Amino acid sequence: MIIGYFLASCHRKYVLFHKVVCSATIKDPTAKGFHLHHKLPKPILIKKKRTMMSIFEKSSNPKIMAYGLGLSAMLVIVLLMAGNAFFHYQDTFRAGEKKALELSRMLALSSTQKLAGIRILFKGMSMTMDGCLQSDNQAPTCRDISLQLKELSLYEPHIMDLLIIDAEGGILHWSADPPVPDIRNRPYVRIHHTGRHEGLVISPPIQSMREDKKWFFAISQAYYSSDGHLKYIFAALIDLEVLLQSYEGILLPEDGTAGLLMNNGQIIIRIPDHEDFVGKYSHIIPHHMDLGKNRVIHGMGLDKTPRIIAFQTIDPYPMAAWVSLSRKQMIENWWRQGRTTAAISLLVLFFFIFLTHSLARALKRQEQEKHALITLAGTDALTGLANRRQALLSLERAMARSRRTGQPLSIIMLDLDHFKAVNDTFGHPKGDAILQLAAKNIEKRLRSSDLAARIGGEEFLVILPDTDLAGAENLAESLRLGFKDNLKLPKPVPWKVSASIGVCTMNNEDTAEFILCRVDSLLYQAKKKGRDQVVTETEE
Repeated sequence: MIIGYFLASCHRKYVLFHKVVCSATIKDPTAKGFHLHHKLPKPILIKKKRTMMSIFEKSSNPKIMAYGLGLSAMLVIVLLMAGNAFFHYQDTFRAGEKKALELSRMLALSSTQKLAGIRILFKGMSMTMDGCLQSDNQAPTCRDISLQLKELSLYEPHIMDLLIIDAEGGILHWSADPPVPDIRNRPYVRIHHTGRHEGLVISPPIQSMREDKKWFFAISQAYYSSDGHLKYIFAALIDLEVLLQSYEGILLPEDGTAGLLMNNGQIIIRIPDHEDFVGKYSHIIPHHMDLGKNRVIHGMGLDKTPRIIAFQTIDPYPMAAWVSLSRKQMIENWWRQGRTTAAISLLVLFFFIFLTHSLARALKRQEQEKHALITLAGTDALTGLANRRQALLSLERAMARSRRTGQPLSIIMLDLDHFKAVNDTFGHPKGDAILQLAAKNIEKRLRSSDLAARIGGEEFLVILPDTDLAGAENLAESLRLGFKDNLKLPKPVPWKVSASIGVCTMNNEDTAEFILCRVDSLLYQAKKKGRDQVVTETEE
């Protein structure tokens, strides 16, 4: 009657108040009392500051997250390095183009200054020749014209000879000493016999007929009568050696080239290696190219070196000045300047690799320590079984699973008989050894899905998922016999170490607290009946 009242009381408390504490006191005539007290552990809420590590803790795999973030950071660094290198690379070539254009303008300006007087000289020579024709060569200026031409050429060192040529191509006057050469087949004469040319004409580079075989090019201009017939040709022969020496003062970068060329791409002067390239055609300049529009070209030079080539026209002459810079040299300069930046960037990259690896190792170690702490927090230090807290949490989960799947759930609660007498008679070390042996006897009879826990001094709980009452009762009986056979004492005593066991199965309306109350009362009944008993709900 007392037991029935106790169960009804527990159930009534569950239904009406949903309390988390089930306690009962059942008086034993032979003992001072037996107190039952089972409480579910309350979660401990700790306010934590939001840190980087807390972000990793929320991840299901912090190590992979650390490596992912590290690799992302390294990818950003690599992209920044590549972007910086690319823009620096582009800036290097833009600076090269700008420098080549500036040097080509300097060369064109120098050439214009040197050749500027030739047009005026031709105009004066034309006026002299017209005056001589009108005065029938009686004017004072008509005497010794060749001597005048010689004096004029002395003022300009780069002018090798000045010539006045008749319509047939013979030399009328010239600034050099006799004998007079036959120049009718020279390009600067022949071009005026093949067609009418009003302006200045540039001839390709040719060698002198004299013994010195000097290289020169001719600037010539034809003058025509009113009826359109050719009257005479004026020509100025420009000494390339003297002109070349005046250009050598231009400070070219290493492996740079400069020079003059005709509009059709034929080279007049090249610095350096003039002798090897004079008169050759530059294959990167098409004959139809408008040098006024195409100021910069990227291409292969005559020396098979990739180059940036800048042009500047020399008005009013049909020629241009050019300067080319080696792309290979620019890349070497870019690399020399970028090596320090690249080295620093690589050091930063290696630092991030080290930092990522260290962070991943720290997170792995933290995860291991966390699991170890969780294991320790849920493990009984003496027996290695789950502790009380872990047992109650596991019971809640097992009951939720049972409701979800519809499979039975049974629990066993057992208490070692006369354990206090063991401690009093043989000491606590022997009592601890008995507990450890009892734990081993329980564990070796369980499945992997079962859970055994030490929930009190000598009290144990076994949770049996997917097990009905009959199965749980069979296991309980096996445990009882195992304790009886294996828990031996060092010497004979008037009592024996055995186990009193209670067994019950979960009902759908049960809570964890209530089922523990039920199995606890069954354990008490086993004690009351004389110990070394298994009591189930059916027996009760």
